[in-house]
Amino acid sequence: MYGDGTMLIIALTAAAVVALSVFGVFRFRRKKIAYGFLIGFGAALVLLFFTLQKINKMNVLVGESAGRKALTKTVTRKSRESFRSKGSSYSVPKLCFQDGGEVCVDVEGMFWTFKNVGDRITVFSVPGDDEFYHPTGQYLDDGNFAFDYFLLLVEALGALFCFVKMLFPRFLALDKFGKSNNIKIFDAERDRAAE
Repeated sequence: MYGDGTMLIIALTAAAVVALSVFGVFRFRRKKIAYGFLIGFGAALVLLFFTLQKINKMNVLVGESAGRKALTKTVTRKSRESFRSKGSSYSVPKLCFQDGGEVCVDVEGMFWTFKNVGDRITVFSVPGDDEFYHPTGQYLDDGNFAFDYFLLLVEALGALFCFVKMLFPRFLALDKFGKSNNIKIFDAERDRAAE
């Protein structure tokens, strides 16, 4: 069900979480932890889980992972969903078909232009999901993939940062003047060595 890339990401994330958690158990015995970063670490892991699920679903839909269902449907209606955002108006072209009721999928503008009512289109779904997607739709756009992988990276780095700060509160800590405590400690050692 998972693609090779997604499986690798899941395996590396799981290995990192297990390794850091085992290390964290030993740290808990010796020192206090920063609980604010514990909450941040937990939130980042939850976000990582949901982002990995979305990326996995997208990989299944584009055929990089096994499990997608392809259905050929007859277009019953063409529509445009319009909305406004920040003073600009946008419209999303949609093709509708019957599947126990009317179902509309967003498609790319040129594809929408050349399709007519009565034409057949192929849509995809994931087992256990009632939604249908077309390969030219926004959900499966390359930009959406790039954004989700970037989001995954940010969430993983956020989880790592929170975990490290939770166990080592002085790591990258700044004093009230905005200077790093690590530099201040280094300067004090240098001054002692000079005396």
